Amino acid sequence: MGFAQRIAAALGVSQRATASNLTSYGTEGWSITTGATPSRYESTGRSVRVRGFEQQATVNAAIRIIADVPGSVRLQVYTIGKGDEKTPVERKHPLQQLLDHPRVGMSAQRFRQLLTAHIVAYGNAFVVLERDSPRKPPTALRVINPEWIRYVYRDRETMLPVVYEWSDEFGILHTNMWTDIVHLRDLTLDDPIFGFPRLASALID
Repeated sequence: MGFAQRIAAALGVSQRATASNLTSYGTEGWSITTGATPSRYESTGRSVRVRGFEQQATVNAAIRIIADVPGSVRLQVYTIGKGDEKTPVERKHPLQQLLDHPRVGMSAQRFRQLLTAHIVAYGNAFVVLERDSPRKPPTALRVINPEWIRYVYRDRETMLPVVYEWSDEFGILHTNMWTDIVHLRDLTLDDPIFGFPRLASALID
């Protein structure tokens, strides 16, 4: 399910998984960078950022240039009619309003830039659909740093992600069902959950 489709689906009442159907991938959850334990991830994930981005001026500048391109392009919502005819929705459409005004303190341009930078650097980008209550439509879109992801739990039967656990910049742990998480990931050959971080090459000694 794509980015816009996931948010659009969330505007209705979504079916939620129960705890009895959940299982962690392995015994200790998943990490973005290595698929290893959270403690190992904290070190490796930080290394991807520091050694692959912050200490490499060329990489830093390249990611900024790449992020500025989609950042300057407005995301437009369309309805598809007969013959696959696309019609732009009005600005007051709930989904279009979310994309144009993601949340207080973040412009739509900044929102798009962050998503792009996270995809390029980490191979993954995450957006939390914030709601006033579980059964109400999303009111804001929150971009979360890929380093904040701690665990991903999968359904026992489908093996698809159903619960994400992440901690914010203050160390507070949050738990969200998959219906409240938009996960964009880069191409990978062996990981069914996370995309491959391109900057991981900086960790190869």
